[in-house]
Amino acid sequence: MTETIEIKIDDQEAATYLQKLRDATFNLLPTMEKLAGAMKEAVERNFAAGGRPEWHPLSRAYLKQKKAMGFGDKILIRTGKLSSSITESFGRDYAQVGTNLEYAAIHQFGGDITIPPHRREVYFHLDRRSGEVGTKFVKKAKSNFAQEVNHPGGRITMPARPYLQLAVSDLETIRSIIQQAITNPS
Repeated sequence: MTETIEIKIDDQEAATYLQKLRDATFNLLPTMEKLAGAMKEAVERNFAAGGRPEWHPLSRAYLKQKKAMGFGDKILIRTGKLSSSITESFGRDYAQVGTNLEYAAIHQFGGDITIPPHRREVYFHLDRRSGEVGTKFVKKAKSNFAQEVNHPGGRITMPARPYLQLAVSDLETIRSIIQQAITNPS
């Protein structure tokens, strides 16, 4: 006599999980959106921290000039234009952050900036009583004396201050987002 053993496996739970996994890997848009957001937050933290790792310090001369113009001493933040220009974008198969500002690359990668010789008008205050011209530059609106000068040009070496960079903790966040998409597909 032959005995039959019947084993019934309810694989509905596994099938549901596999379908969710297929859906999650087929439609990566939600994951890419989260990744782009995480990368943008990482760049914002770079600006707030003055670099991660810390950026090359400002030269003494530039720091003095920057403070005299009423700007703070934070690196890569004078008007806030660069930090506020960071955008995120994503699609089915990519997540990215970046900026379209023309001068952004020199800050990210560093390099030499060549300033060609040029003419410029500089402004002073003329004391009408004494006839003496002040020795400090003033804004055009506050001046009553202008003089044209020839600038010889020159070269500025800008150190790299990579703001579009991910720290180890950011990579952990990215890994967690990807892991979440794989292990907990929605």
